[in-house]
Amino acid sequence: LVRLSEALAKMRLSAEVSVADVQEALRLFKVSTLAASQTNPQQSGGPVGVVVLEEVKRAEEFLRRRMGLRVTVNAKQMIEEAQTQGYSSEAIKRGIFGLVQRGDIQELNQGKILRRIR
Repeated sequence: LVRLSEALAKMRLSAEVSVADVQEALRLFKVSTLAASQTNPQQSGGPVGVVVLEEVKRAEEFLRRRMGLRVTVNAKQMIEEAQTQGYSSEAIKRGIFGLVQRGDIQELNQGKILRRIR
């Protein structure tokens, strides 16, 4: 992230890294890891098949139904509640990650708190 932030600053011909450079580096990192996690399993090494993607979509729907707009919840409690409803913790975590990437929810306090923003 540091190197990416520095590269973004250099692209602006700036000697100093700004907060915007760091935020963009973090965004690029998250987008690239999401894209890598959703690629063909033979290419990435992670098991992301049709069944897994369907489970993640169901988990995202559960999160949207459970969290009203502008509602803030504890992430750990949300994962535990989803598990009691039959969702795997991995599907819920991937669902949270996908919703964060699309801007539907925010992670606050180092991912311990979730807030639905749209």
